[in-house]
Amino acid sequence: MLLGVAACGGGPTAVADWSMADRTVDVETDQRGEGDADAPGPDGIVDDYDNAQGVLAPGLNGNISTKFPDDGLYEVVLDGCGSSGAVHYAWFVDGSAPFETDDCEARVRMSEGPHAVALTARDASGGSDTVELQVDVRDLVVVGLGDSFSAGSGDSRSGLVAADYDQIRCTRSGRSGQARAALAMEQRDPKTSVTFVHLACGGARADQGLLRAHNNQPPQLLELHEILPAGQAVDFVSFTIGGNDIRFSEIIKQLINEADAPLSSLQGEQLHARVQRQLQELRETMARVAACFGDGFEGRPCEVSGPSGRPDDERVVTLPRIPVAASNRVVQVTYPDLATHFGRGGAVEICPSGAVERPGDLLDGILDGRVNGGPLDDPRPPILSGAEWAWGDATLLQPA
Repeated sequence: MLLGVAACGGGPTAVADWSMADRTVDVETDQRGEGDADAPGPDGIVDDYDNAQGVLAPGLNGNISTKFPDDGLYEVVLDGCGSSGAVHYAWFVDGSAPFETDDCEARVRMSEGPHAVALTARDASGGSDTVELQVDVRDLVVVGLGDSFSAGSGDSRSGLVAADYDQIRCTRSGRSGQARAALAMEQRDPKTSVTFVHLACGGARADQGLLRAHNNQPPQLLELHEILPAGQAVDFVSFTIGGNDIRFSEIIKQLINEADAPLSSLQGEQLHARVQRQLQELRETMARVAACFGDGFEGRPCEVSGPSGRPDDERVVTLPRIPVAASNRVVQVTYPDLATHFGRGGAVEICPSGAVERPGDLLDGILDGRVNGGPLDDPRPPILSGAEWAWGDATLLQPA
């Protein structure tokens, strides 16, 4: 809010405003392949920070997470540039000694919460005017957890499926949807800043990933606990998880290669029965994950294992629950619906679009019993039948 009081006698008029300094930033454009010298100017992507947690080793431990300030103070921009006739500015914060400058803008560090601020603007002849305002310092803690869909796998810094990631083991990138969402939150409100903690890891599962070591990384929930300052509440958590728990890539391969795949055997178990079992196991695992957030999610302890990140580490660690601003601030983001897409004119088309099947054939467009390709006299590639797409949609995309 802009506040100002007209001075008597034609002296200066003090006008004061304030904003939070951005912490999740986009001020550079990635210029990969040319000495890694980024060009100035935004590109819509979160910058790869020099202030990642710990000592930054690009590609190894980078997580583009904003580091929490060691002293708990956040940078606030005090703006007196709307004042008229002023050449000198004195800022008073919570009654302390003034911070004086000839610049109309000042940067100070404050703790979170409300603060009483006053500006005294002076002109060249010594005339002055004073205005008061309330500053409510608020930093939003935004956390990204989950698997490759959250990590940004397949969308590296160079925009290609390459090893150009902030963290190669987890194929973690500032191009991820979570990172861009945090950036949008940062840019939306100048009166708040965003501390973004990006811990998603490609290949992660609810068990091995969130609760257990994965890819030589500690459990994501343990990493989050260690990064957060004591008592620090999280304002928003988003994650995708579950696809790797039910081995979705194996399911897709089975659907393509096997006739009547949902009823076929995969590793000694009927595919449909295996998926149902894994979905039930995922429910139980997610209850254990929920126990680690806030109060009232689950009446059980928050336990993770493998704190070293090594796959042979079976040590169990009990953690205090991670405080969240509200229970609805923990959001599981759904995977994209691969069974439908928008066609021309915005029409929704059902895949496999344009697939041609033999009359009465509800299988894969290949003869029964043939795997890894069609018969010699029919070179059409394997496809998913309408029946299999319907099974996948009901079982995987819209499970009860």
